[in-house]
Amino acid sequence: MKIKGKKTLKVAMVQGIFPHYREGIFSKLSEEYDFKLFHSSLDNGIPQKELHFSNKIGAFNFKSLKYLRMTLSLFKFRPDVIIHEFSLSLVNLYVCYLYSKITGCKFIVWGHGYDRKNKFDPKLNFADKVRAFFVESSDAVVLYSDDVQQLFQRTFDQKNIFVARNSIQSKEKDDLYNAMEYEGRTLVKARLGFGDNINIGFVARLTSIKKVLLLCDLVESFKLQ
Repeated sequence: MKIKGKKTLKVAMVQGIFPHYREGIFSKLSEEYDFKLFHSSLDNGIPQKELHFSNKIGAFNFKSLKYLRMTLSLFKFRPDVIIHEFSLSLVNLYVCYLYSKITGCKFIVWGHGYDRKNKFDPKLNFADKVRAFFVESSDAVVLYSDDVQQLFQRTFDQKNIFVARNSIQSKEKDDLYNAMEYEGRTLVKARLGFGDNINIGFVARLTSIKKVLLLCDLVESFKLQ
């Protein structure tokens, strides 16, 4: 935090991309700390950003692995803390972890925790074994959901496990929620055209992987019944 007369903490964030929905939290970090975001880009349908604190760099891809060419920049920046996307396919995860051990800076992983499509099983799944290593040996772990936090707290001795719910624009959403609460649910439903039939809301990135069209098909099948 920027305190007069004290050294500003240098924080390096490493992410595969800089998605637009993380602009709020990254901008806040840049206000509080000497903050650098190292990232690349990807044509995946998600709007992406570049701001004064972000350092968009080239990447080397090999099969499912990706390496951001940032090692020299990291040594020049000399961060006190590294917060790294918890993705095993990002080779920089291993490089930055070794860097933290050599220099003594703090190392934090941030992500879903594991592949949610499968059960977390470090004994039988090698990828989960690697994830377990990082959970246990990092200085802190930041997750997206309470259920994974509870699972990891039961499984590991790691005490510094926290939840940051996907870093949405909290104040903006709180203001919107409070305005709708003031208006009243009946009036809000009438304004949005919600009737007595089935009403389904979709809250997520609007990309093909979310299978929104399948959701629409399910709604149509409910109507037919």
